[in-house]
Amino acid sequence: MLNRAQARAKLKATIIDSNSSSISHYHYRSLHHSQTPPPPTHHRHLTNRSPLEYQSILKTFIARRAIQPGKQLHAHLCLIGLAYDTILATKLVDLYCSCNHLSNAHQLFDKIPKRNVFLWNVLIRGYAWNGPYNVAISLFYRMIENGVVPDNFTFPFVLKACSNLSDINVGRDVHDHVVRTGWENDVFVGAGLIDMYAKCGDVGSARQVFDKIPERDVVLWNSMLAAYAQNGHPDDCLVLCGEMAAVGPPPADRRHPGHRSVGRRRHGGGAPARAGAPRVCVEAGV
Repeated sequence: MLNRAQARAKLKATIIDSNSSSISHYHYRSLHHSQTPPPPTHHRHLTNRSPLEYQSILKTFIARRAIQPGKQLHAHLCLIGLAYDTILATKLVDLYCSCNHLSNAHQLFDKIPKRNVFLWNVLIRGYAWNGPYNVAISLFYRMIENGVVPDNFTFPFVLKACSNLSDINVGRDVHDHVVRTGWENDVFVGAGLIDMYAKCGDVGSARQVFDKIPERDVVLWNSMLAAYAQNGHPDDCLVLCGEMAAVGPPPADRRHPGHRSVGRRRHGGGAPARAGAPRVCVEAGV
């Protein structure tokens, strides 16, 4: 027979066991009957995908600047032998550049056997925006040495690097390449040249570039107006405002695809030219 103390101890143990069983049963039900399923593992998410699906995943990562998932996908692509596929590798370089992980971007770039002009542009753009700017210029000349012809995406990026360095000598050499490759009439290349000359204090050369482009959109007009305003030429700026008004509203929304990829545009989305006109023109009543 149990004495009173033993009986109390046995009853306490029974209560504890009963509570433990209830808690365990509660956790079991919460795990197996929850309406929210557990997140898929990275392994399940990445395996058995086609290259086209990997491209779509990387595009999403670039838009969201999701660097850690991007690195995991990069590692997976290495395991399955797709890391140096030109299209996938270009998107990986783009992701690293967008997230300002330029050392990762450059290391991968150097390992890619087939480098097209788009891949060169992606890495040049990364350095032109984030620095070191001289690396963007070095890549431009290395690109030419490798027999890849720059296009109307390349020049605005490398000219931006020249502008940031205020290096007019390299800028003029890049201008020569623009002429040799036949892009001197492109409005976005022209805007890049105008901006480079303006940042280097050579407004005369900027105006020469402007005058040689027959079809001018609002991007080009604004670039030339900004060049005058930045260099202390208010009278020339106002005269140009008048010229702009006289020829009528220029095309307002011709966007360079390279600007679209990162959302850095020189003018607004489809707004009329007057709405996007520089403040000095509005104040002057032009």
